[in-house]
Amino acid sequence: MEDLYPLSPMQQGILFHALLTPEAEAYLPQIQLTIEGLTDVPAFRAAWQQAIDRHPVLRTAFQWEQRDQPFQVVYRAIELPWQEADWRDREDPQAQLSEFLQRDRQQPFNLKAAPLMRLTLIRLGETRYHLIWTQHHLILDGWSAAIVLQEVFASARSSDSHPPRRPYRDYIACLQQQDLSAAKPFGKRA
Repeated sequence: MEDLYPLSPMQQGILFHALLTPEAEAYLPQIQLTIEGLTDVPAFRAAWQQAIDRHPVLRTAFQWEQRDQPFQVVYRAIELPWQEADWRDREDPQAQLSEFLQRDRQQPFNLKAAPLMRLTLIRLGETRYHLIWTQHHLILDGWSAAIVLQEVFASARSSDSHPPRRPYRDYIACLQQQDLSAAKPFGKRA
């Protein structure tokens, strides 16, 4: 274990609803990308592993049992949840993709075990691929997912390292330091 800290208010709400209705797919976004011209799959996979290594939130799980409040648990090292498939000989890959996406959405994450994401790279042609990145909304919102994607594609193209990012822990610390009593008068005026 690398770190342990509380959830943000938004994460608390998502965790509550995820535990209340574990079969719901609302908090399991699937990002899909068709990638043309991908010639170095091992470098692309390594770029994803670098993202996991770089961003603690991608190595985060959640604990809530036998505690006063839920906590995020960040692990030091997590192996990339990566799957590859070759569909170049499939007759109707679009129909099979729809089936795959539905099955993938029906696979719940164990919220107590990191990572809360998985990747599938499907080969459709010589250098044409379809990427499916399924993650739990507890760890990423849409903006953050876009940043991770940009970094992955930049890393896959170049061996340059990225400047360090502020960890999510800093955001949680900032939230905990806020004086909520100072916000009450503003809320009454609004």
